[in-house]
Amino acid sequence: MQFNKRDSLTKDEFNSAERVAGDLKRRLSGVQNALRDIIKKLKAAGQWEDLDLRIATISHPKFQAIARENSFKTTLEEAASGLTNDASEISTPLQKLKLKVITQNQDLEPQSQQLAWRLIPVAYNPATPMMAIGFRCRIAYLRFGVSGALNRQSAQEKAGDDIQCYCEQDPNFCSFNQ
Repeated sequence: MQFNKRDSLTKDEFNSAERVAGDLKRRLSGVQNALRDIIKKLKAAGQWEDLDLRIATISHPKFQAIARENSFKTTLEEAASGLTNDASEISTPLQKLKLKVITQNQDLEPQSQQLAWRLIPVAYNPATPMMAIGFRCRIAYLRFGVSGALNRQSAQEKAGDDIQCYCEQDPNFCSFNQ
């Protein structure tokens, strides 16, 4: 759910978004385990040592820009060992929005606090961190690289759209954009 395109937000909608964020955070360890399995399979297939060279043959420009700054193997190893450490990136935008609602809610009179969730503007546009790949961008990057290394064209096309969505912030490529 994208709150920055909404004019208002109900408490139920916010609570639903918090539940989804919690569910995503719980499933993150499964993603981390899947990445460990991918590394094991690449090593068993003898494709681990030259993975960065194989990745260099992928022609997607944004993927290559990220790959030039961050070794794909290193990024994959870091995600496999510490992806759950980044779980806060999933809920931080919601926490900031909740803090904004609470702060503005305190300014309302007690009888009008019931309406606060409908009155608070919900636009939230986080600043892009310098020198860091965002969580969703990193996952898209890993999906694209793994599918490219394994010659999975259909998976690579979807991951390419995710790179455009999450790394380039192009909403035309976002699957939730209907």
